[in-house]
Amino acid sequence: MHFDRFAKFIALFMLMLGLAAPAYAQNNKPIRSGTWYEDQASLVGGSSQTLTLAQSPTDKFLNITHVACLISVPNGPTIQPVIDVFLTVGSTSGANDLGRKQHLLNTTNQAFVKAVAYYTIITDAVFFKVGPGRYPSIRISTDTAQTPVGLTSECTIVGNLTDD
Repeated sequence: MHFDRFAKFIALFMLMLGLAAPAYAQNNKPIRSGTWYEDQASLVGGSSQTLTLAQSPTDKFLNITHVACLISVPNGPTIQPVIDVFLTVGSTSGANDLGRKQHLLNTTNQAFVKAVAYYTIITDAVFFKVGPGRYPSIRISTDTAQTPVGLTSECTIVGNLTDD
């Protein structure tokens, strides 16, 4: 009898926990709430990556104000450094055809754990305007003169939506 009440309590607790948890985007779909905008992307593999984010809203400008990334690079016989990370925008997904970019690498912290180098990028002073219906992306490059590695990256952008 006590077990029955305990099982019901646990089931109710888990349901409440699920309802109280913050809502995260699924399938990397952006979150849009009033003027708030958030999107994320991740990739595994290669020595260079383009993390493609969702198309910006077609009815608003997106002002990206924050970018946060965690990049991990397995080390081989030598350290494989990340040499460039930048935010860009294009007219199609993953494109850099509008000729605009903002470098993010100068805000990087690096740590080594066993055979992996971790790069953390957290910026709160990004001022990057994306036009309506455009495609932001984040490009990450390692030293390609060395052996290609299994680069893993995960980035989130946060910003606000405006009419102009």
